[in-house]
Amino acid sequence: MNIPPQGIVLPYRHPYITVSANGISNGLSDILNDGADFGPDTLLNATLPDQYGPPYTQTTGIQEAWNYAFATATGNYPEENSIAPGGNPNGYWMKPILLLDGAFIVNQKVFLSPSVKIVNPKMIGLGSMSTYVYWNFNDNCIEIDHTNGNIKWSNIEIGYMQPDAGSNVGSGTAFFAANYVSGDPSYGTNTFQSYDLDFSNSFSGIAALSLTGIENIILYNIEAYNGGEYGALYAENTGTIQILGSVMNGNPYSFYINGVLSLAIYGSGFYVGGGVLSNIHNVYIDRYDLSNSLSKPLMINGNIGTMHLPYVSNSSGNNNLLDTQNTSAVTIDKLKIDYIYVTNNTTLTLLGSNLVNINDISIDTLNVTSGSSVNIPTISSASGTTAGTVDMRFTEYAKSNKKLIITFSGYENDTTTNQTINYPLPFSNYAIITGNNTGLTISASTSGITITAPDSTTTYSGLVIVEGY
Repeated sequence: MNIPPQGIVLPYRHPYITVSANGISNGLSDILNDGADFGPDTLLNATLPDQYGPPYTQTTGIQEAWNYAFATATGNYPEENSIAPGGNPNGYWMKPILLLDGAFIVNQKVFLSPSVKIVNPKMIGLGSMSTYVYWNFNDNCIEIDHTNGNIKWSNIEIGYMQPDAGSNVGSGTAFFAANYVSGDPSYGTNTFQSYDLDFSNSFSGIAALSLTGIENIILYNIEAYNGGEYGALYAENTGTIQILGSVMNGNPYSFYINGVLSLAIYGSGFYVGGGVLSNIHNVYIDRYDLSNSLSKPLMINGNIGTMHLPYVSNSSGNNNLLDTQNTSAVTIDKLKIDYIYVTNNTTLTLLGSNLVNINDISIDTLNVTSGSSVNIPTISSASGTTAGTVDMRFTEYAKSNKKLIITFSGYENDTTTNQTINYPLPFSNYAIITGNNTGLTISASTSGITITAPDSTTTYSGLVIVEGY
């Protein structure tokens, strides 16, 4: 290894393009851009780090940093340092942009429109409580040029910062927007990832992130507290979406997702708004907690293939779990809920509208505390002719398989008249009693059961199982 002679200082190659919120022009430093590559002292539309204003940048150097990153991107790494000998055949690598600590004031939209194909657009801060990006104009803060095909088959990364919107940020706007439409050269090709975006204030825009025509979206710990009409995310025409460990609130909804193959939400909270779901093949939300008076249902505005909700709880107010804003019918082909917990003298209603149809429903466990109740189409209750109750619950209600559990508690019929009780939902073709330990004589049809009158004061308790399709 060759070591330079003593006293010779080699140039330092930064792994990032650095941007500072502090500089001489805003009185926050006594050196230009506080020593960073770009910042408030940067010349408007500068193309190199050592160009200074006036006129000064309108984005605290963020736009100029992106322009420089695009202009200096390389796809011609030496073969020994490149995983793709001769460079990256799919495009150019840019240096990541690092926003340092402080408040970055953005007075005009940051517009990303590279002249060469960029495979790794990336901008990160030092943390959601360290790097703030503030804009106060009626447009997206940062936007990708959707007509430009030079961000294609790319991995877009934004993270570790706190966006803040002023009162002039209007309807339809977002902090970061990448809205591709059918026919655009990059439609359906890119992956978007965000990390630790903390959108803490209220604004009247559409969402913290507006992403359409993206192949994959992955959001880690996005926090949107009343951030726009759809809180954390407005997304359409996307392959897959994964949201992990987030807090998503909006006014009035936490997210809007339409035209997606797969949506999975893990370990996230919805403390104000519900969500809007439309035309999705598979939905998985591991916990949906209707925990305060502002809780809202999941709005099903278009057909859903399968929806799996492992845990649903209601602990404040009387709420609907599923509803629709549509004026025509929508369908969930298969709904599976593992566990429902209803407490604090509340009522949980599964469907807020008869326009939401469910072809196949499975609810494994109900935990409804005293004073609380559920209103689910697969559950019903009736009184015995003289005394007692008959509770019915489908544990499976599918096209090809239906299973009904009927619980008799202190049932009494001290008459000579048989009692017929309809099921909460009918069987299609066949209904067969596969179990009966009540001591009663019972027959089944596709619409209900008929209990032969005991004509006595004897009370009966036990279970009856009816299966069929």
